Amino acid sequence: MSPCRSISQVCNHPFPNMGFQVMNRTCWGYALAQCIMMTCVVALATVLPIIGSSLAPSQRWATLPSSFSVAGLAIFAFPAGALMVKIGRRFTFVTGSVVGTFGALLCFLGVICGWFWVLCTGAFLVGANNACVQYYRFGAASSVEVSRVPFVHSVFILLGIPAAVAGGFVVSLVPGREWLGDAAVLAAVASLIAITALIHLADRGNNASVAREQSDGPHLLTLHDLSILGCSSAISAFMTLIMTAAPIEMLTATRSMSYVASAMQLHFLGMYAPPIVAGVLVAKGWRAFPILLGCCAGLLSTLYCLVLVDGNGFAFLLPMCGAAWALIIVPLSAAVSSSGKHRLEIAFASSTAIVSAFSAFASGGLLTYIGWRGVLWSSVVLVGLAILSSVVYLTVCPSCRSLLKVAD
Repeated sequence: MSPCRSISQVCNHPFPNMGFQVMNRTCWGYALAQCIMMTCVVALATVLPIIGSSLAPSQRWATLPSSFSVAGLAIFAFPAGALMVKIGRRFTFVTGSVVGTFGALLCFLGVICGWFWVLCTGAFLVGANNACVQYYRFGAASSVEVSRVPFVHSVFILLGIPAAVAGGFVVSLVPGREWLGDAAVLAAVASLIAITALIHLADRGNNASVAREQSDGPHLLTLHDLSILGCSSAISAFMTLIMTAAPIEMLTATRSMSYVASAMQLHFLGMYAPPIVAGVLVAKGWRAFPILLGCCAGLLSTLYCLVLVDGNGFAFLLPMCGAAWALIIVPLSAAVSSSGKHRLEIAFASSTAIVSAFSAFASGGLLTYIGWRGVLWSSVVLVGLAILSSVVYLTVCPSCRSLLKVAD
């Protein structure tokens, strides 16, 4: 069986399967849990910098709670996947939810008592739970037929839209930005994370250890697998770098807050709108098309900002950057789920988390030392690496190679 087994081969009539009826009970449980957790991520991303600014000993440390959350995600991405081999998905996800609930309660305690380092510790534990959340869609995908895997991954990325709205709603319920309001948001986040533990405990399916589920699958990472990791890491680093550096540059360029907010809304719309289209294309066997389209979108939008508008054009760059990420991640995620390699799932989630964290940390320094145009040139290099990896992937992937031959 080829590493790219089957999506293009088994999906002779894809459209009847591309409805919400393909989502079984296990998928809906994972989807609800992920939507709740993404709501918490949006709420925390809104309040943590504000709380950090008021509690930090120095304004230089104001973003430290947010940085601790990202660090927890990057550090625990690999251990979370390894833990699933030992105790199974359900128990790993329950453990992650318990840790996340405890972390949110520590954040609540830190705000109430004015303890900055307790707040940072809690944010780190919430980030550790977010590392488990990355595997929700792989758990859901393993519970459906191979022909339905692209649609499942598409739906889980699409959940970012209602989660972003719900997260903003949770924050907007609190009047003002006084400490009591921030504490109320953190208490709500702790409650929501605790609910995800109950959802996983109620799930009686898909509980065997991943090692037993995939014992028949190949274990060594091939060139095909490494090209997937290279492409996903490069495009994730590109997206994170632009997403974190652009708002700072827009404010530096004296753009209004309404402009910054609108540009970021377009960015998230670009991230979460294309997945369904990409899932349909992958299910029809056209896996190469969304990958190539995503690479072109990322490269051309960056070059447009560099060459034609002298580093401006944020309202065009940000949504195109998000769309490039979505168009590439969906087919690669489907390929990972279809490979039957749990090691590849762990490497996929870990590598994207680590490079995203590194890009987020590095964005401020790059803006300081090489400026916005330097950031754009760095983004061109990252997109180039994604294109190179995608060419390798499309060359060694049997189904993609046959599709390219038909196109010729």
